[in-house]
Amino acid sequence: MTTSEANLHYLLVPRSELADALRGHRQNDGILLRSRLLPRVSQKDALVFWARDSHRPCIVAVEEADRDELFNWASTYHRDLSPITSWCHVLSIKEVERLLESTRLEAKLFGIEAAWAGAAVAEAMTLSRRSYEAISLPSCLATDTFAIARSAALYGSRSVYDSVESLGRVRDRLKKGGDVRPTPVPIGVLLRLSPDALPTTTWAQQSLVTACRTLLTAEDADRDVSSVVFHELASRVAKVSMLEGLDEISAEQRVKLLRDIPSWISASKDDQEREILYFAAGYIISRIGGAERDLRLAEGFNGGSPNVLTWAAIIGGLGATTYWSDAFGGIGRLVARELARSLDLIDPPSADIAADEFLVVNSLESGASRLRTALRLVATISLRPGIVVQLGIPDEDRRLEESPRVISPPSITQLRERQDARHLENLATQLFPHMLSLFRRAGFEPQSSGRSSRKPRPPSLPLK
Repeated sequence: MTTSEANLHYLLVPRSELADALRGHRQNDGILLRSRLLPRVSQKDALVFWARDSHRPCIVAVEEADRDELFNWASTYHRDLSPITSWCHVLSIKEVERLLESTRLEAKLFGIEAAWAGAAVAEAMTLSRRSYEAISLPSCLATDTFAIARSAALYGSRSVYDSVESLGRVRDRLKKGGDVRPTPVPIGVLLRLSPDALPTTTWAQQSLVTACRTLLTAEDADRDVSSVVFHELASRVAKVSMLEGLDEISAEQRVKLLRDIPSWISASKDDQEREILYFAAGYIISRIGGAERDLRLAEGFNGGSPNVLTWAAIIGGLGATTYWSDAFGGIGRLVARELARSLDLIDPPSADIAADEFLVVNSLESGASRLRTALRLVATISLRPGIVVQLGIPDEDRRLEESPRVISPPSITQLRERQDARHLENLATQLFPHMLSLFRRAGFEPQSSGRSSRKPRPPSLPLK
């Protein structure tokens, strides 16, 4: 039993008393959690968990079928408690039974933290069309790559598909589902470097997994690693045999080889063969003066640029034991820090809301307008406990008071009307003395400030 488990107490609470329990009104000290054997939970009942010395519940567990109803109940009748998942974990009974074996989960990426961080940075660069110097941490935390890596770190590589599906539904609700996501091939290879990985599905994937394992186990002083990597790949794609001596040639010669690969890709008719060539291009880029300093070389591959960029960033991190170094101008360190963060269910959530609750309380029309976010233009959403992504809120979902008033510049028509009015005013000023003289000849005199009893005779036209 862990320290956190020894401090955890729970009660079976009926719905009629749940609001009071969520507000911290504990009728007694509760039952000390000693095993994974939990009481049976009826419909609309909940198991509420507290840390021993806290009045704030840390976990609410209900049956899977009752979770959406719980969110609706809190949003409708107890708005002061909603969203519940901004301050308390809401889990199904099955999730609690699995997680309570230990309330603390350690993130494990088995030595490829730097490679995962590089892949997230590459995806953020692809989506924003910016260099790594210009991207922000939230843009990296909003990527599919980050969600997948974080899910694999906490729950195993086979858990990632549920997280990706949940992220897709949230993006659709935020009207951000139209972004073209980078190729999944490098991510699938990274997932298969984990001990609990699914089997490979294609010969290209198997070849790339083997190549990455070679890079992971290579020593820093090993000058023959490129020969080993490309000798194996050349059995499938003959042209990459030209790269076996990559470690022995100059940087200028490596650039020349890189320039030949786009034509190889264009000539290839096989998707799997192209994936090997993308890997080869990324490998060369990672070996020209340091990976992040030369990532701009991936721009020469047109539609294949995301693949090449991702491989260059991944390969530069494979075998790196110090993943907290100053990679990618420091942004790699920040992404790796979030990937490696542990989770304790006794601690309050760090997100604005969980994805399940977000999808329930926000209709398709309202988007994120009902959600109070910690960051003004970003929603921080938990896909599962510990898997937190940051997504930008679309312009139409931002509150009016948060949007600065924009004064539109005058149109061309308005500018012309103003110019014509000024021109007529100047012309009238110039003609006024001459017009006044004509009026006086006709017998018209301007009235003085005092009233006159004599009526002026009607004027006659000057040319009559």
